[in-house]
Amino acid sequence: MPKQRITREMVVDAAFSIAREQGMEQVLVKHIAARLGCSVQPIYSYCRNMEDLRNAVMQRACEAVRKEVAAYIDSTTCLDSAAPTDSTMSPDSAAPINSATGPDANTNPVTPTDSAAHIVPAGRFRNTGRAWLHVAKHEPQLFRLFLACRRQNVASWDALYRTEVDLSAAGSAAEGLGLDADEAQRLHLQMLVYTVGLGTIFAMTEIPPEEIFARQEDAYEAFSRQAVLRHTQKDG
Repeated sequence: MPKQRITREMVVDAAFSIAREQGMEQVLVKHIAARLGCSVQPIYSYCRNMEDLRNAVMQRACEAVRKEVAAYIDSTTCLDSAAPTDSTMSPDSAAPINSATGPDANTNPVTPTDSAAHIVPAGRFRNTGRAWLHVAKHEPQLFRLFLACRRQNVASWDALYRTEVDLSAAGSAAEGLGLDADEAQRLHLQMLVYTVGLGTIFAMTEIPPEEIFARQEDAYEAFSRQAVLRHTQKDG
């Protein structure tokens, strides 16, 4: 039987799979060779050094996380129209979880103009936050790789925003909460920064998921309320 021809793509794929399952520290030549069923020679042939290979794996991780986030948003956005507007939702459950009074709690839905009440969900925007936590929970190694990936040419908040987010989510926030485009993008960036930080805590600790999700929902409501107030004051 002829020997399998090992390509650079196969080496990167194997290294990425190992990093996704076990962490970057396990991306070693001997482990990659074992995964591919070959000697270590082809691994060294395609990678000038391990740093080059790790950089390729990190870029693959960033792409994978963004795809996971987008897939989650696309698969769950339609659920918001049927869900109670004032309950927090676990990213993995269709059952509402109210952070204050438990899963069976129920209150009357209100409009986003009521500053003392819960904010009405804004479709893709709200599910964006849930999506990041979903990835942090189910793909902790992948999420850690994503956080460690250096963003080239990102030297401003605006550049970070345009690199990391689904821009249509800001449109969802603008429509759902009655905001102008600038205010919606400001809100979206606030939630991105908070939720990625929260996801980091989630991926690195054993804090119960329901507590993490409740924090994220509390932030969503607080930031949304502030955005609505700022928009109202500008109009006034």
